[in-house]
Amino acid sequence: MMLCGPERSSWNFQLANDITAVGVRLRPGMAHVLFGIDVSTIVDRRVSIRTVIGSERASRIRSALSHCEAIESRRRALVQQIAYLAAADGVVTHPAQQFIDMILDVLVERPRATRTHLAEQCGMSVRELHRRSLRLFGYGTSTLARIMRFQHLLALATAMHGSQSLASLAVEAGYCDQAHLAHDCRAITSLTPSAFLGEYFPTFPDLADPYKTRTPLARRLG
Repeated sequence: MMLCGPERSSWNFQLANDITAVGVRLRPGMAHVLFGIDVSTIVDRRVSIRTVIGSERASRIRSALSHCEAIESRRRALVQQIAYLAAADGVVTHPAQQFIDMILDVLVERPRATRTHLAEQCGMSVRELHRRSLRLFGYGTSTLARIMRFQHLLALATAMHGSQSLASLAVEAGYCDQAHLAHDCRAITSLTPSAFLGEYFPTFPDLADPYKTRTPLARRLG
């Protein structure tokens, strides 16, 4: 079992034919809240979950998964185990939770919020904001905002079935313009928006086919 740290760009992997994987994507900041680690130490890395939560807890999760045969039941079991960790560790009252929620809420409302604005909202200096962001999210607020914008773009494209133009999607997702989207998309996926969406939506840019199937995003983004 592996814990995948925050990713600043896409990475590819290939499982052996006889292996099926299940996973849970944690909300930004939750790796620190759940496991008490400085998240900046696992950016762009994959580490054994046993080294993070200890042998006893790791064995508990492995045992729960071993009793499940279907993929969906394994996924539900994994979610339940994560919820158990959260309840046991008092996540709701974790001292970092308020800061995490505030940063995420501001970036949802203002996708291009500056570090200065975020620092003012949190009542701290820009330097302190950066230090706390590294510890909790793994990277600074500028990178966090970039990734959140891109995830919002994909959510919008999925909801609209890719029917909107790139320019309108870019603006709605919080980018300055289509050029801003192109810059961020290359930084995250190493592809142009058209090339990436062409993989995400097999019939892009002609999306009239009602029977299209979506390429799993996990193939590109960790």
